[in-house]
Formats: sequence, C-alpha cells, structure tokens
Amino acid sequence: MSRALFLVVGLVAGCTFAPSGAGGDGDGDGDGDGDGDGDGDGGGDGASLGDAADGGVTDCRLGFVDLCSLGPPAPPMTVSGAETIDTDTDPRCTTLAQAGGPDGCLVWVESLSIATGARLTGVGSRPLVLAARNSVRLDGVVDVASRRGQPRGAGASSLPCAAQTVPEDDIGGAGGGAGGTFGTSGGNGGTGDTDVSLGADGNAAPGLVTTVIVAPGFARGGCRGQDGGDEGAGGGRGGVGGDSGGAVIIASFGDVQIGVTGQVLASGAGASGGQVQAGGGGAGSGGYIGLEGDLVQIDGTLAANGGGGGGGGARVGGSPVTGGPGGDGSVGAAIAAGGTPAYDAAGGTGAASTGAATVGASSIVGGGGGGGGLGVIAVRGPYTITGSTSPMPVSP
Repeated sequence: MSRALFLVVGLVAGCTFAPSGAGGDGDGDGDGDGDGDGDGDGGGDGASLGDAADGGVTDCRLGFVDLCSLGPPAPPMTVSGAETIDTDTDPRCTTLAQAGGPDGCLVWVESLSIATGARLTGVGSRPLVLAARNSVRLDGVVDVASRRGQPRGAGASSLPCAAQTVPEDDIGGAGGGAGGTFGTSGGNGGTGDTDVSLGADGNAAPGLVTTVIVAPGFARGGCRGQDGGDEGAGGGRGGVGGDSGGAVIIASFGDVQIGVTGQVLASGAGASGGQVQAGGGGAGSGGYIGLEGDLVQIDGTLAANGGGGGGGGARVGGSPVTGGPGGDGSVGAAIAAGGTPAYDAAGGTGAASTGAATVGASSIVGGGGGGGGLGVIAVRGPYTITGSTSPMPVSP
C-alpha cells in the first residue's frame, strides 16, 4: 500500500481516511495498484515482512524508519506497570539516524502492548521511536510530555528554533518571555514598566514569537519558551521558560490501535513566574507525535498542547512578590492556564485544539509570559479517529 503523509493536529469523530490506491488488485501480487478493494489473496499492502521462520525482512522500510540494517526484532514488549526509557542510556535503544533531523532512540520489537493503567515514559535528549514488526496495541499511556519541575520529555527542547526578540531587562518592570512556537504560534510576552516609572530607556520591550515551523517528516521536540526579562543587576530574575513537549514515533508493519483508555502525550511545560519586578517566562510548545501502520485506529487521546506562561513579578506595598507559574499542557483539548500575576500581569494561556495561545499581559511592573503553541501530530497510512486529538487534524 502506498502510505501518504497525513498531518493530524485535534478532534474528529467517526471519520476514516485512506490514501489513493490502497488495497490489492485481486491478483495476489501485493503491488497495491488495483481498485482499492483489498480482496486479493496476496494482501496488496506492500508491507511484507518476509518469512517469519528465519526472521527475514523483505520490505524493511516504513515511512518514518528504515530498518534494513537491523537484524530480527526483540521479543514482544509488554508494559503492564510504570516503565521509563531514557533515550540516552537505555540498553534497548539503537541509534536511529533521521534524515534532516536528530538521531533517535529506536526500540525495535516483535509487537508492542501497553495495558490499561500502564505508563511508558520517555525522557532524555533524543526522540523515542517505537517500531513493531507486528501489531501495536495501546490501552495505557505513552508519555513524552514535559512538566514544570520534572525531567523533560524525550527529545524536548533539543533542537534550536528561530531567533526571537529577547525581552528587555528593566528596573521598573521587565518584559515577559515569548511562548514557544512549533506547529502553531505561541503568545508574545507582555510589555513591562508601561508607566516608565524607573529606568532611563522607557518601558521594557517583551519577547516576541518566532515563525511557525513546517511540520517535519521526522521526530523532533517542539520549541522552548523564553525566560522572562530581569529586574536588573542583583534584582529579581525573570521566570524560567517552559520546556517543549518531547517527540515519539510509534510505527508498525501491522496495525496500530489506540484504545479508548489509550493516550499518547507530548504537551509542553508551563513557565515560572517572574520574581520582583521581573517578567514571567514563556511556556513551551507542544511536541511531536508520529503514528504509522497498515491501519491506525485512534479511539483514545493524542495531545501535543502548549503550556501556560508565567505571571509577571512586582513590588507590592514595598514587598517583593513573585508571579505564579503557568499550567502544564493538558491531556485532551483543555487550555493550560496562565500564571497568576503578582500585580496585574497574568501569563498567557497555552494553545489547544479549542483555542490559540495568548499573549502575556502588559503591566507597570513585570510583564506576563506568553503561552506555548501547539505541537504536531503526523500519521502515515490510513487511519480512523473516534477519539480526541489536539492539535486539530489536517490533510495536506
């Protein structure tokens, strides 16, 4: 079968999508050039794995991953509890070179099953790539999301993003950091010191977002949020920007089934609030989820949402007050909240399929940080969706 690339980025119910020419021609030769009825006894799926008895792989390339240099897969992988793969150190990892992208950690197995209530967490600097010779069944969670104060998701914030305008330091109130931009734009930071109360150069310019990155055909993390501007030398420090969501590919020569209780998570982290008179940090964008199979069935939840920006800091009644942290990117389609303000500059909300990232508020003191943009969900092969995906799906 010819596997066309579909970008899935939200919430769709009861739809089925398939590339043209899928199915056999009825003559059993498996060339996939027939009328798409798939009734040939040769299958016509173009994904033959050769003779199972000798472990040979006849068609050893998937759209996301080339397995031709590898031997037979490892035995079936079943996750029934909490398990973590560190993509830098786990012995199950084989280095996968991605054309145009970063090296990934490839885990190549006969089949993959994640039970209801189980969680497979990916951390480390490299994206996580799970490839199965046969079927994949997810009733539990695959998690490469980043969360404030916790290890970032696999491959998160590991590639540079285009330069952003840096928020300005200002003793009267610094600018807020911009949210990370990946599949969609993050929110700009808020302007600080709008009443030009202190400092010789007027108000404090905010961090401004960069351009959206065209959805790549390889796994990479999203974009980190900016740190907020500082009050000045020896003063309050700007909020720390949130890490982006990480990156995971789940690919199979058979079907990929994500059950009703199954989840694949790659949302970005919320940012910290600014200290006294400092700008809030910008939140991380969502990351990258790639799926590929003969049929990809999504009855559960996919989420690559942005985090919430940090609130701006202030001096209130002579006392230093730190802005609140932004919320981490959500599971599902809920919007991550921006951090509460020390005075009046809240952080921007994170992007989800239900709304775009918003800007941090401006203030006479420290400005708020911007919310993080959406990530990318890419699906190769025919797929059905009865569950929830965020960002919203598009067909290029």
